[in-house]
Amino acid sequence: MTSFLSGLFLGLSLIVALGAQNLYVIRQGLRKEYALSVALTCAVSDAILISLGIFGIGFIVSESPQVMSIVALSGSVFLFVLGGYHLKLAIFSRSTIDISLARRRSFIEVIGICLSLTWLNPHVYLETVFLIGAVSLASDSPIEFGAGAISASFLFFFSLALASQFFAEYFTDSRAWKLLDTLMWLVMWVMGLRILGLWSSGAF
Repeated sequence: MTSFLSGLFLGLSLIVALGAQNLYVIRQGLRKEYALSVALTCAVSDAILISLGIFGIGFIVSESPQVMSIVALSGSVFLFVLGGYHLKLAIFSRSTIDISLARRRSFIEVIGICLSLTWLNPHVYLETVFLIGAVSLASDSPIEFGAGAISASFLFFFSLALASQFFAEYFTDSRAWKLLDTLMWLVMWVMGLRILGLWSSGAF
C-alpha cells in the first residue's frame, strides 16, 4: 500500500502542472465534446507509458537518441501549429458563442488531437517512461507504485473533464473563450520553444 500511495502522489504532483494536454481536456469539457473519451484517452496513454517505464522500456529508448530526437522535433512543430490555431480563435472568434451552435469536431478529429498532444510530447515520455519508471525501481513494489501512478492519471483526467463540464455555463461569453484560447496558445508555443531549444542543444 505504501508503494501504491507513493506512486499516486508522485503521479498527481507531475500531472497537475498546467500543460497543453490538461488545457485540451478542459476545453473539450467546456464544449461538452467527447470530454470523457478525451479523459479516457489521456489516462490510458499514461497507463501504457508508465507500464513501459516500469518494465524497462525507458532504458531501451534512452539508448536510441534518434527516436527521442524525432519525437521532440515532431512534437515541437505540432505544438506550434495547434498553438497558432488557438491564437486565430482568440483573435477572430465571434463576440458571443453558443456552444450548441459552435462547429463540432468529429470524434476521430478530437481523439486524434488528444493522441498527438500526448504521444508527440517528449515531456510526457520524460515524466512517465523515464521519471516514474526510474523512481518505481527504488520502491518496494514497482508494480504497486506503477498502479498508483496510473490511478493518479485516471483520477485527475476524469475529475478535470467532469469539473470543466460543470463550469461550461460560464463560457457562453466569448471573452472567456478568448482568454482560454490565448492561454492555450501561450502554453503551446512556450512548450514548443522549450522543446525546440532542448532539441537544438542535443538534449534529445
